[in-house]
Amino acid sequence: MTPGLWPAVQLSMAVAISNGIARFAYGLVLPAMREDLQWTYATAGLLNTVNAVGYMLGALAGYAGLRAVSPARAFRIGTVIVVVSLLATPVLKDFWHLAVMRSLTGFGSAWMFSCGAALVSKIYADHARIRGTATGLYFAGAGVGMILSGAFVPRWLEQMGSTAWVSAWYAIGIASALLAVLPLRVAASLKHDTSLSSEAGNKPIPIAPYLPCLVAYLLFGAGNNVYLTFLAAWIAERGEGWQVVTLAWCVLGFGICLSPLVWARALNTWPATRTLATCLLTTAVGVSISFLGGGALPTLNSALLYGLSLFIAPTSVTLLARSTRPASEWATYVALFTLMFSVGQSIGPWAAGVIADHVNLTAGMAFSVTIILLGAAMANAPSEAKIWAYRSGR
Repeated sequence: MTPGLWPAVQLSMAVAISNGIARFAYGLVLPAMREDLQWTYATAGLLNTVNAVGYMLGALAGYAGLRAVSPARAFRIGTVIVVVSLLATPVLKDFWHLAVMRSLTGFGSAWMFSCGAALVSKIYADHARIRGTATGLYFAGAGVGMILSGAFVPRWLEQMGSTAWVSAWYAIGIASALLAVLPLRVAASLKHDTSLSSEAGNKPIPIAPYLPCLVAYLLFGAGNNVYLTFLAAWIAERGEGWQVVTLAWCVLGFGICLSPLVWARALNTWPATRTLATCLLTTAVGVSISFLGGGALPTLNSALLYGLSLFIAPTSVTLLARSTRPASEWATYVALFTLMFSVGQSIGPWAAGVIADHVNLTAGMAFSVTIILLGAAMANAPSEAKIWAYRSGR
């Protein structure tokens, strides 16, 4: 019996929390935090790097631990960590307190993100006709989180002033707690399922065949997080108001929500490596459109194209693992790709912040485009994983 898409929709709220709210909303609150706390761009990028390091440690722990702990259990633990750390973020204005909370948020987000993908793969393992769409729908949940935060945060900060970033974080935490109910219900229903537990014990899994795709995903992580971290600040630097920030953020989120439909044919029929390379190229083009001139139109077009392609990358690597590895290794491989992504996003915002401080923010954005294009080239490079993906038809 086909499960329908409702389980994927419920699980997608995990990505709404872990990415759309917990990670990306920082870019909306950033201008107010910079003003109130008198930060440089490098300092702002450093706090995002701390979040990314937490994400990296979470992915590393998941890569090692998912061979002993079920994905459903790790998912539930990660959700609790994220919600609690978000609520605790604004308790103190001290940088080190903020850094610890952001790192814990990153740690838990990695478990939510990768384990949720494994749960979707499990639910739709025997339903090839809708498997790609369901996987894309799961990752598209980030768009819901971005629309919610984009509709509230910029206007709130404009009306209440830069010190209102504290109350904005509390609102973010409460919204995350409410959204967490749906995915936790699905995870609870799968808590006794052992089909995704590793049967390999401590036996090493093959990494070399996937190395070009892993490097591509690392570069994607470094480049995409620059755009999301500094988009609101970039719009403000160009003299555009909070209305453009709100529109851009909501358009970006809307694009993410639409992406499983726009990419449905590719997700359900293309080899995963081809989809990965194509979506990275599209993401780079999306960022580049914003260089075409001032005003809202290039910014909104950039946000839409970027949103339409952003979460097709994690969808592609999840489908790559599903089409080339046994079910017992899916969660481990998704965690491995998440680890590589987290390494990239740990470096990208800080490097772009340094470039912005010494040149300008546009130069930092150009850095983002360059490394995403390199990632697209790596995803299309010859590899055993690419051959396997083409042979499987996925």
